[in-house]
Amino acid sequence: MNIPVERWFKAIVVRHSRRKYMDKKLDEDTVNKIQAVIKELNSYFDETRLVLVNKECSQIFKGIIGSYGNINGNSPAYVAMIGNSQGERIAEKIGYIGEGLILEATSLGLGTCWIAGTFREKKVKSDINLKENEKIYAITPLGYIKSDYSLKEKIVSKMVSSYKRKSLDELCLDGFNEKWPNWIKTSLNCVRVAPSAINGQPWRFKVNENSIILSADNPKNAEKLYKKMDYGIAMLHLEIGALHEGVKGSWEYLESPNIAEFKIDNTKTI
Repeated sequence: MNIPVERWFKAIVVRHSRRKYMDKKLDEDTVNKIQAVIKELNSYFDETRLVLVNKECSQIFKGIIGSYGNINGNSPAYVAMIGNSQGERIAEKIGYIGEGLILEATSLGLGTCWIAGTFREKKVKSDINLKENEKIYAITPLGYIKSDYSLKEKIVSKMVSSYKRKSLDELCLDGFNEKWPNWIKTSLNCVRVAPSAINGQPWRFKVNENSIILSADNPKNAEKLYKKMDYGIAMLHLEIGALHEGVKGSWEYLESPNIAEFKIDNTKTI
């Protein structure tokens, strides 16, 4: 996948889950840009795909706080994140490409919010032609947002903030080392601010000289569906951080409770 490194790196810094949207349709240029990045993301894995549904979608949300949050507003569009339920590592792959879409939308000035398990699946299915064995894993609303937060957003944000982000010293299995190369420190910091269910940060890191191993914080979490999507999100953030520092690498999936290992290539820089 051709990752637009600097654009998505900047989006990582400013991205926040938004649950209140302006009653304004997406303009044609924005829709075209979203469709273009969806086409790119859909080419990355064989058994996952994203679908833009360009219609008002308030009726598909259940209105309760779920894995990633709740929605209260007239989002003019949404993106469904779909995968073949019989495939391997599908949830992780959904997290990876889904977060790519969310970072691109953020760079376009749109609000987004990961929603898993608290949407009306039948309504979403009526908008999409699913293939055999396909499942809708998550969705995100897409819409224009006000610069300030609504009262309900502030309440939800306060509830979620009780799960404060862990320090890198806590997240690294052997502790954090200030002498690590910049690519490692930047990569880890990009994951530290990545979205996860109730900001649980269900990942840990084992840092080696030329690689970083992403593992589950708890072996039980490695098998939970929404945690697996969190791991995919973390993988993309880590990779973007490395690329921002000029380091290119690739992912190799590992056995539980490890998730995957990011190994830098022989050239180390791009």
